[in-house]
Amino acid sequence: MAIELDVSVYDAGYAVLAQIANARLVTADEEIMTKAKNLIDVKHMKDLI
Repeated sequence: MAIELDVSVYDAGYAVLAQIANARLVTADEEIMTKAKNLIDVKHMKDLI
């Protein structure tokens, strides 16, 4: 997924875990949020407050 999203393996790990767990990824990282939004349920932290 890191190659597919063009993000670090570290960042992709969170996306993969969210995908496997069928869970929402909550992040403050604009890059991973933008790049992963079509693959997983991802929200920016500021949108949850």
